[in-house]
Amino acid sequence: AEHELKNTQQMLYASETQCKQMAGDLEREREKLEEKITECLQKESDRLEKRHESNLTREREWADKRLEEELERERDRCAKREAGALEALEQNHNRILMEEKKQDGERDH
Repeated sequence: AEHELKNTQQMLYASETQCKQMAGDLEREREKLEEKITECLQKESDRLEKRHESNLTREREWADKRLEEELERERDRCAKREAGALEALEQNHNRILMEEKKQDGERDH
C-alpha cells in the first residue's frame, strides 16, 4: 500500500510538473498571440489613418475645386456687370455729348 501511495504521489508530481510546463508553454503562446494581435491592430489603425487622411485630402481638393469654380463664375458675373455698367456709362456720356452739341447748335442759330 505504501509502495502504491509513493507511485501515486510520483505520478501526481510528474503530472503536476507536466501541467506547470504546459501552463508555461500556453502563457508564452498567449504572449506571442497578444503581440501579433497588437501588431495587427496597429497596422489596421495605420491603414485606416492613411485612408482617412487620403479621404480628407480628396475632400479638401474637391472643395478647393468647387470654390475655384464658384470664384470663376463670380468673376465672370462681375466682369459682365462691369461691362454692362461701362457700356451704360459710355451711352450716357454719348447722350450728354449729343445733348451738348444739340444745345451748341441751337445757340449758334
